[in-house]
Amino acid sequence: MVHFLAEEPQEEPMAYRETDATRRAAAARRTGLELAAAEIIATEGFRAATVKAVTTRAASSAGLLYRYFDSRENLLAAVFSTLAARELAAVRTAVDAAAPHGAAAQLVALVDTFTRRALAARRTAWALLVEPVDAGIDVERLEYRRAYARLVADVVAAAVARGELPEQDAALAGAGVVGLIGEALTGPLSPLEQDPPVQTTCDGLARLVLGAVGASRPDQPHHRQLHHREGVS
Repeated sequence: MVHFLAEEPQEEPMAYRETDATRRAAAARRTGLELAAAEIIATEGFRAATVKAVTTRAASSAGLLYRYFDSRENLLAAVFSTLAARELAAVRTAVDAAAPHGAAAQLVALVDTFTRRALAARRTAWALLVEPVDAGIDVERLEYRRAYARLVADVVAAAVARGELPEQDAALAGAGVVGLIGEALTGPLSPLEQDPPVQTTCDGLARLVLGAVGASRPDQPHHRQLHHREGVS
């Protein structure tokens, strides 16, 4: 006699569910890789931030790196964006704080904050502003240059409208000021150069920028009381 045993129902495989804990762990691993890359950039530049160097510093692996980033270039572009956004925010805060004192004070605040922070962390600033980089990072660099140019252009346009500055193309002035600052700091930021005199550099750049837009230096250098203790990090 043949007995037919009823088959036990097969359990459906449990679908993987991302929990808050797994999301936090993934975010922590991604952040760890970005921090490791930023630390390498701060001392040796983008070129030294290889996959091996980053994963070794982060106590991670190449497999994990490629899980969170499509490529090394994608990782470094993300790090660039984070660092550059932090600097832009600091400069924007200083410019906004100086607004009640007029356009000249705003431009001096911009120059002073940007320059002091850059000179306080020269290797990182060199990497962000000057070091030859891959195309993906260069796209980020161009975007942030445009953001700085727009910031200057907004200050200039408002001042022209108030009759505080002579008539001029604000967009052109913005691009010119950003180019002037970047070019002027290339030498002082070079890893091959000795530490430049910070105050002299700030004052000289401020005179150039104010002259470029037809402004006079503000009488009271209130911008020196602004917060620029933190350098690029």
